[in-house]
Amino acid sequence: MKLLKLAVYSLLMCFVMSCSESATEINEKTAQQMYNSIRGTYVGNVMVDNIPQTVYVSIANDFSVRQLPLKPILGHIFNKESELTQALASAKGIIFSAPTDQMTIIKENIYLSMVPTDWVFSVTVNDQTYQVTAMTESEAFVNYSTNVLTLNMDVTELLCNGKSYDVKTNRINYYIDIANKQKTE
Repeated sequence: MKLLKLAVYSLLMCFVMSCSESATEINEKTAQQMYNSIRGTYVGNVMVDNIPQTVYVSIANDFSVRQLPLKPILGHIFNKESELTQALASAKGIIFSAPTDQMTIIKENIYLSMVPTDWVFSVTVNDQTYQVTAMTESEAFVNYSTNVLTLNMDVTELLCNGKSYDVKTNRINYYIDIANKQKTE
């Protein structure tokens, strides 16, 4: 699937670049400067149950997301509201992190693709610890002139204490649009 995405994306890139009259070669130094300009922390919202929830996305040595709502993931595992509430309460402070494996520059946008990552974290329900593993594929677009980020994170497989949960028919996607870069003092 990732290979198919890459092939489609590559064809799209070829089309965009061939249609662009302003397509210019970008040397390695310029690319590094562009990448450095987008490094930092972005604040945006993810909609969960039609309620916006604030998240923090950091682009540094790795790509990380803090305060990512876990209800879409844990709701697949814990069916009872009381158990889900306990799991969510014990999951505070969990951070998703993945290395960036590809950077592509398209006009004023930088496309970042992250290495598919097994996100492992623990939650506690009724004094029992559950180990959750969410296999993720993530990508982001950052407009380096406006510092606006668009993130898509896709949970492709979900395990809890070794038991598999079906997310294939009900894909879990996190989509942050219009996340703005925080000012640093």
